[in-house]
Amino acid sequence: MFQFYAGDLYELFPKVAETFIASTEVTGDCKTSNTDVRLYKAGADTFNASMYTSCQLSIRGIKIVEFMVGL
Repeated sequence: MFQFYAGDLYELFPKVAETFIASTEVTGDCKTSNTDVRLYKAGADTFNASMYTSCQLSIRGIKIVEFMVGL
């Protein structure tokens, strides 16, 4: 879980500025799926592995955005 403020999202999501003041807390939560691992061939004898994490940002329980991050 992580936290920042609505004002940090104003440039990315202009609708947030219309609804929430800049000091409103934004919470984020990410969950990694043990089954969502992807392998990519990098060379003749090498590969890259990525684990994907599903994340969501919310303000006062209202979902603002949902996204995936590959690590």
